Amino acid sequence: MGNSISGQNLTSTGIDDAISLLDLSPETILEVVAYLDTEDIKASRTTCAYMYAVLLNTLSKQAFSPLYVMPTEFSLKRSLEIAKDGRMKFFVKGLTIYC
Repeated sequence: MGNSISGQNLTSTGIDDAISLLDLSPETILEVVAYLDTEDIKASRTTCAYMYAVLLNTLSKQAFSPLYVMPTEFSLKRSLEIAKDGRMKFFVKGLTIYC
């Protein structure tokens, strides 16, 4: 059985009313993910549609400022896809092509 302290229900494992990351405001989530590297942000973005939307801006700024490409068919096709994407194209602030 849990106890009650200050209106919160406690169990042997902690507070029943624990907050989820998804309960936080987008601004607070962005403060938390500021401590993550790009790969961890990518992984976080794939957890749900809400996290995808919140983290799109952050990840795009990191990945596309500037956009680095190699003169390969795959790299150039991917760059073209980004340029055509209505959400991502605005984050590209420069283009560097490695030869």
